[in-house]
Amino acid sequence: MVISADMMHTQREHARYLRRRGAHFVLPVGGNQPGLFDQLDSLAWQDVPVGWMTYDRGHGRREIRTIQVHPAPNRVKFPPRQAGVPG
Repeated sequence: MVISADMMHTQREHARYLRRRGAHFVLPVGGNQPGLFDQLDSLAWQDVPVGWMTYDRGHGRREIRTIQVHPAPNRVKFPPRQAGVPG
């Protein structure tokens, strides 16, 4: 099973809960996890293709949103790896 959720659920305990149950997850990372964001921001994103992009204009601003997907490297400890449970 693969679970996706919004940034509010990008919490270590939520990830541990899902992992204990054998689920995989896709969670966005932003300002709610600054240390994790910095670790992921340091990856070579310029080498990762953009999988989806949208442009929007409204409320006096222009927004460009992109999605890039990169497997979490072993050095990123979110959540900490559990013995016997694949990362």
